[in-house]
Amino acid sequence: MQAGVISDALVELQDLTRTIVEFAGAKMPEAADSLSLKPLLAGEEQTHREVQISAIDDWKMVSDGEYKLIVQEGKPVRLYHLPSDPWELHNIAEQHEDRVNSWRNRYLG
Repeated sequence: MQAGVISDALVELQDLTRTIVEFAGAKMPEAADSLSLKPLLAGEEQTHREVQISAIDDWKMVSDGEYKLIVQEGKPVRLYHLPSDPWELHNIAEQHEDRVNSWRNRYLG
């Protein structure tokens, strides 16, 4: 691993599983959706995932680091442009219906 490296790569909590298993030299077929962070930590790669996806109960989120889409039952769909709105104050979902529909279908089912 490279000391002092800071990365903006998109990762998910589940990636820790594959990373730990790989460092231990083991295999874990159940962690098929997990991606090892080892190449990122070694400085061999600068990117890790195209998007990060998260969900809990009726809340689902997908982000590519530039845009963040949040879908929650009973609430309006929210889309934020993170570089210009890091505090997620301005919902731009209505102005970007194509992205909202594309991401909902592709990533959030």
